[in-house]
Amino acid sequence: MLWQKALGSARVDELTHLIPTDDGEFLAAGATQIDGDLAPWLVRFDADGNVLWQASYDLENADEDNFQDVHAGGLTLTSDGNIAMTLATARSPQGDSSTTWSALALLVVSPDGDVVRALQYDISANLGEDIVGDEELTLIATDIYVPLFGDGPNEDRPSVMHLNAQGQPLWILPHIGSNAEAILNQAHQDEEGSIYVAGWYFDQETDGIDPWAIKFDPAGTIIWQRRFAAPHAEQFEAIEIAPNGDLLLITNAFEQLEDDAYTNSSHILRLNPTSGQLLDTQSFSRGENNDLTFYGGLILDNTLTLLGETALAGANLEASLLRAEDLNDFKTCVRTDAAVFTPTNTSVENPVIFDTPEDFVTPLTATRVALDDYQEVATGTASEAICPL
Repeated sequence: MLWQKALGSARVDELTHLIPTDDGEFLAAGATQIDGDLAPWLVRFDADGNVLWQASYDLENADEDNFQDVHAGGLTLTSDGNIAMTLATARSPQGDSSTTWSALALLVVSPDGDVVRALQYDISANLGEDIVGDEELTLIATDIYVPLFGDGPNEDRPSVMHLNAQGQPLWILPHIGSNAEAILNQAHQDEEGSIYVAGWYFDQETDGIDPWAIKFDPAGTIIWQRRFAAPHAEQFEAIEIAPNGDLLLITNAFEQLEDDAYTNSSHILRLNPTSGQLLDTQSFSRGENNDLTFYGGLILDNTLTLLGETALAGANLEASLLRAEDLNDFKTCVRTDAAVFTPTNTSVENPVIFDTPEDFVTPLTATRVALDDYQEVATGTASEAICPL
């Protein structure tokens, strides 16, 4: 282990997204509190884990709405070196705290953290999930739909919106609802500009939660969309392109055992990126009620790194990290009885093209807020082999 740090204040703080930069540094995004409300928090580390700068951002609009919690989503680096972050804003009209609107937003800052632009879109969103691209950007969000008067269950409805280099919306996959609840929480873009999004799909007729993935071309046309019926409740946690070009979908399953016990296990589904065909599956586990769960994965230096948690001595969940140059190198963690996934096509319609994109975007004023009361603490970790590679 090269370094690890704890960073925060006496308030509520969290860092939920991390990406490497081209020069070996790291960017982390999350949320902190300003005057009791959540606000986006951005930190830049050097290669040795030292904090180069950190900042939060206070948002305002021309209507002088009261911005409450602002949730930060994913991060991406643009071709001009700037940092783009997806946000979900919650705000109330001035003088009316009983009404709250949630909307998708975009914040772009310079490599030093200064504000370049902030835009809000007329798209309802409670969570900004992810963002990909280096010129044209694709944002993923989730809106939690609550029916009026309690008529029916709440529904999680995902949206996928594609922007031009100036932040104007080009096309959108609008909220998906009615017969299915769905989440799209991960995105990836390949060298040809194709966009892959993944999450999970809950079918109210079968009561099943299954991994789900969609591929778009840059113009917004859906190339393929597939759901992978699983034996247990399962969802995608991360999506990556392997060094050989295959699409890797990392999933997490929850299985109920006897006596209220449970176990978690993870799978890697390897897909043909052109057709969406399932090529093979690897199932990771450390035995009954001895969890091994992955919540993220990334390709660094042509090697796959899996991040998650496992149950060690005493059944306490501890952080886990596995890294190998080839999927076959994980064989000591892989079960021989791999889970069976049944692919089926879903029927989401092609995205809607914006004819007048200027009608759906509002400029915001974002003010950088200095964070001087944060402490940086080096932490120590005792490690042991999860499954020797």
